[in-house]
Amino acid sequence: MVLGGLGVVAQAQVASGFEGLPKLDGAWKMVHAEKGKAEVTGGALRIVPETGTNLIRSPSRAYNVMNAPMVLADAQGDFTLVAKVSAQLSGVYDSGALVVYSDEKNWAKVCFENSPQHEATIISVVTREWSDDVNHETLASPFVYLAVARKSNEFSFHFSRDGRDWRLVRHFDMPIGSRTRVGFTAQTPHFASFAQAGEKADFAALFSEIRFIPTAPRDMRQLEVTVAQTSK
Repeated sequence: MVLGGLGVVAQAQVASGFEGLPKLDGAWKMVHAEKGKAEVTGGALRIVPETGTNLIRSPSRAYNVMNAPMVLADAQGDFTLVAKVSAQLSGVYDSGALVVYSDEKNWAKVCFENSPQHEATIISVVTREWSDDVNHETLASPFVYLAVARKSNEFSFHFSRDGRDWRLVRHFDMPIGSRTRVGFTAQTPHFASFAQAGEKADFAALFSEIRFIPTAPRDMRQLEVTVAQTSK
């Protein structure tokens, strides 16, 4: 089933239609449905954002763009969410990401993103009123495994090239309620100042091999999860 493109107001939520995703405490809902499409096929989620979408509250206060389509569900207490993120990154800041979302001013995401140097890069953004973003390792691959873990107000982001050996991306505190929303997002800002000749605006992110574990890692800095279907 395909959702989105419904001509509804900003931040509208569309429920149901996401059968095949893991069951959480609440139903999966699409946020900013007017800014993209989402579908689930064979347990994999594909998000196609419209051009001009982003999820950032610039620390310079120069811009605040919070319109990227998200597929989120309520999660109570501690958890670990893991997924393989695949994308043909073309435009600068094209990305697919795992996101923890309390409200517009309190959220965090770990991204598989195209840098201004046109390199696939692991990027993390933590927003407490304004966004603090960090570029991490670059990858020569069209996919990566990402994970977000929560233990009370302690969070950690991780990435893996094969779904077995994990590296810490970021370990941080975010004082939010015990119940929050977690899930997936994709964006394609498509800034003209960074565009290359022949670059296309079309972009999609695929989230597969999704696992939701209702517990946190013993050590939040060291993830010990093996995704069932590792890459060939």
